[in-house]
Amino acid sequence: MKKIISLILALCLILTLSGCFSQSKFSQNPEKYDAFAQKDDVMPATDEVEDSFAVYPFYHHDGFIFEWNSYTLIAQYDAETYEKKIGEINDSYVFEEEVLQDHTKEHKLNPEFSVGDYRFRLLDVETYSCFFPESYFIGMNDTEHKIAYIYFDDYDLDVVESFPSLLTKYCGWNYTLNHSNE
Repeated sequence: MKKIISLILALCLILTLSGCFSQSKFSQNPEKYDAFAQKDDVMPATDEVEDSFAVYPFYHHDGFIFEWNSYTLIAQYDAETYEKKIGEINDSYVFEEEVLQDHTKEHKLNPEFSVGDYRFRLLDVETYSCFFPESYFIGMNDTEHKIAYIYFDDYDLDVVESFPSLLTKYCGWNYTLNHSNE
């Protein structure tokens, strides 16, 4: 009986400590975002969206044992520049055309989806050498003339129920929206 109690206490201690050491971090530091963007061929650096009048860089990291990272850059433009940027995006990026499935083959994932006022498109997984669910997304908000560039990686994640849930649960999209309107 003492062994069982000791085992339960040890398990509780491990679970408590792993929760205490969880490293959930949100950062709006442009240097943190740009350090990633300089090493990445897909995501624009903050100085590459210089024709925008507002730039919001975000970094989200979470996990202790199973970790994930998300980098987001939102650029806001005037109406004319926004339309020009949408054309450039359509000419510069290759978008996923096929419906994807998560590793369990249970969930079909549409590469085009909406979250709030943003219409998102998944970049082509093969073209950008992604190991799914590592992903790049570009979101367009026609109402506020904002473009969101998002990168996500979590090599341990097997189940992706939907891309909107991935953005809100892992990429910190709700936090990002709240802090890009300030």
